[in-house]
Amino acid sequence: MNIASYAENVNMPAVGALYGNNPASDSNQNWMITDIIYQSQTILPISPGPTTDSRFGVESGGIVGYNYLDRSAFEIINRRGFHTNKKKNLNTQFSINWDLSDLVTKGLSVNGMAAYDTYN
Repeated sequence: MNIASYAENVNMPAVGALYGNNPASDSNQNWMITDIIYQSQTILPISPGPTTDSRFGVESGGIVGYNYLDRSAFEIINRRGFHTNKKKNLNTQFSINWDLSDLVTKGLSVNGMAAYDTYN
């Protein structure tokens, strides 16, 4: 018999109204991750930021806005909040081996296995 289990808390950027308000929806999360990757690849390598620096005469910590993007990957990840996704998993496996050598034929055996997995 084999039993395994785990529980984890996963923190990730909140989906929010931009991608739909249901943080548990896989399609909304997938769209958000796709958008983060797209925004990261779209930004020009010579662009300043992602936050302002007080050494240049502006208030420190503001998000640099780009006129060719409506949002940045930094903003999506760091400024839209977070949610915690709690996951639990239980895996069980039961196996049996019955040697039939003494009852039927030498070398004959029967193997059986059953498994049960649950996700929450």
